[in-house]
Amino acid sequence: MAQQESLIIDQGADYFVDFRFVNRNLGGYTARMQFRKNIDAPTPLLSASTQDGRLQLSVEGADSRIMLHLPNSLTTAIEFKGEELEMVWGIELVSPTGLVERPLYGTATLTKEVVRNG
Repeated sequence: MAQQESLIIDQGADYFVDFRFVNRNLGGYTARMQFRKNIDAPTPLLSASTQDGRLQLSVEGADSRIMLHLPNSLTTAIEFKGEELEMVWGIELVSPTGLVERPLYGTATLTKEVVRNG
């Protein structure tokens, strides 16, 4: 069963978060993540994966971590009205044999950037 998490992301700032997996070895896995305005939105607002380097997996003994980095340029490019944008997100893991699982999902709040260039 997937675990639910809430995230708060500041627009225009680099965003980092780690998800820990106790007694879980994710060696050889890949991961992908998407943020959408709502569950039925056809296009993601943000995405990250081990292929693009925004998600990284590390194994530390019997435990593992998924580390997310959203560069400031990605969040700055999202246009929205009001002070906050509510989104939904999910992470999928793909095993070395191709099995897919969804260990994490949740909501994310993108808070509008006040300081702008120019």
